[in-house]
Amino acid sequence: MAMYETLPVYKDVYALILLVYEVTKEFPREYKYTLGQDMKRDVTDWSRSE
Repeated sequence: MAMYETLPVYKDVYALILLVYEVTKEFPREYKYTLGQDMKRDVTDWSRSE
């Protein structure tokens, strides 16, 4: 059985999470703690299903 770290979907999601964290780090101050935090929460919150 393959480890989950080797699955393509896992690698893609992990790359997306890293990208969101990198992009939001460069947000202006007024957006970093509102929009930036919302984006980080949305990309890492796996328990919500919409």
